[in-house]
Amino acid sequence: MTRYNIDPRISIAQDEIPVDEQNPEMATKKLVAVLQFFDAMVRGSDAKWKPMLASADQKVLAELVQQGLLAPAAKEIDVVLLGCGTLQMGFDSSEAVFALIQSGSRFDAQLWSFAPTPGSEDQFTFEAAPTPPDVLNHLSGTKAGPRIRQWGELIKTKLEEAKRPDEVIVMPTLDYSETVEESTSPGGNAPRPGSTPSDGEPGRKVNPGGVPAPRPPPIR
Repeated sequence: MTRYNIDPRISIAQDEIPVDEQNPEMATKKLVAVLQFFDAMVRGSDAKWKPMLASADQKVLAELVQQGLLAPAAKEIDVVLLGCGTLQMGFDSSEAVFALIQSGSRFDAQLWSFAPTPGSEDQFTFEAAPTPPDVLNHLSGTKAGPRIRQWGELIKTKLEEAKRPDEVIVMPTLDYSETVEESTSPGGNAPRPGSTPSDGEPGRKVNPGGVPAPRPPPIR
């Protein structure tokens, strides 16, 4: 930490750092990138933070800076606990870092995927993962690996729920399968109404908003 002048509020356990057995040097570069990324965050340094953010997150950062919210939020941060792992989304996987951020008595969680910046061997680009509501209540364990996996599964569940229709409309049906009996009453032969509208339950409501868009550090 001291070697790279990382803010002392940031901490990562030895068994939570990036691992690359085939390329230990790359693992070190990933660790340095993760530490410097959150160092820029907690110091409220938009100039250092912006180049490491994906384009969509850069726009969010610009809004925070314009509104004067970044620096005050950064000063409120007391502790940042980090842990790295793999985020699996369908058939795609990416390296990710889980952050548990304490500001006073409040705890917030963030998840960022990261990958080498195209055209650079030493730079990495970080992208905020979607953050479901009350995500911490859905995570268990103390290690980042399982929490990252659970986070990915939660995103998948929320996306599937968002695709479901708000309601299942049950249409009335008529049963014409029964033999039409000949009638002697005026009007001749006529089909006889069969079953009443079929029983069915309305479809389960889903959150209209789906999964919230990625967000930068928690601002209050």
